Amino acid sequence: MPKAIQELDRSEGVGARGGIGEGPRFQGKIVWLDSADLPRIEKISTADFCAKYRLDNDVLVRLDDEGISNMISLFYEDEDGLKEMGFNIGSIAEIKAALKCRLADKHPDITVVAPRATNEWDVRGGTGGAGGHGDIKAGEGGTGKAVSLDPNRLHAEKVTGVIRGGKGGAAGTTGNPSLSAANTHSSSPMQTAKAGTMPDVNMDQVDVIQKGLLVEGGEGGAGGWAPNKGGIGGEGQGPRIPMLHVHLFKVNGGTGGEGGNSLREGGGGGEGGAPEIPDLILSISEETRRRIPWTSLEKLDFDDANLLKMLKDNGFRTVGGLLELQQTDLVSVPGFKRGYPRVLEAALDRFCSKYKQ
Repeated sequence: MPKAIQELDRSEGVGARGGIGEGPRFQGKIVWLDSADLPRIEKISTADFCAKYRLDNDVLVRLDDEGISNMISLFYEDEDGLKEMGFNIGSIAEIKAALKCRLADKHPDITVVAPRATNEWDVRGGTGGAGGHGDIKAGEGGTGKAVSLDPNRLHAEKVTGVIRGGKGGAAGTTGNPSLSAANTHSSSPMQTAKAGTMPDVNMDQVDVIQKGLLVEGGEGGAGGWAPNKGGIGGEGQGPRIPMLHVHLFKVNGGTGGEGGNSLREGGGGGEGGAPEIPDLILSISEETRRRIPWTSLEKLDFDDANLLKMLKDNGFRTVGGLLELQQTDLVSVPGFKRGYPRVLEAALDRFCSKYKQ
């Protein structure tokens, strides 16, 4: 062992972890409309709107407190704006459903979801950070997380293009203290993160597909240098884009920061976060959605009083509101159980089947 290493005091510590690189988060309007249709929407006071579509009084009071006197302005608002006003997930979903009911009543020719010119995806998982160099022990490469998607939904949406799993970070090098930070990772092997089961997608056309704006996740900061052990690379968080809009972008996950170098043990590479692609709990056509009348939650057949109470405690009142629920929305709600999303999906599917043509 080199003398310089033998003389190091292990109490000199470990390098600091690299900082988190946050991924971009895309949030569309509450109801997605073509901008040319917005000026056509008929005005109605917020009070009359809430009364007609049976929104709770606390929704009206909060909208009034925030200076929203006419419901037209809600078509220009996004979900984050409603959250900042203090609305919970159920109230936001009920407002969405009420706005769509208003369109169905007064503007049946306005399409809520903009038509897709294509549904060709280019989505890649995260890239793990490279492990740091250590004279005694190399740092491990970070994990490149794979995006998690439902194959049945991809088939139903006729998705084509490319979906790639995460790419693991290169392992660090060891045994040569003269290596510099610039070249320690260039010849290291790659470790590929395991991707989930996917439908038929063309994995060879990634460089051929012509996409729009490139959207990449954040890049974690490099771990700090330390004599005993290099710091762990920071997490590179993946972007968050609703499934409806994924086809508009070329989407890459986050990139984990490189592990810090050390005279003893290199730091581990940071985690490369996968893109988050939230989807509605049940996907139905806009035509079917407009045929569903105002219906209270009690009419749904899921026979679970605890689930019904949890939904009502969080602002849900109608079947239409539940149809605006995303699969991940309930995870952080107190009382959530792992099986609830599928229970709701099954109940909604049975209920909506009689309105499909």
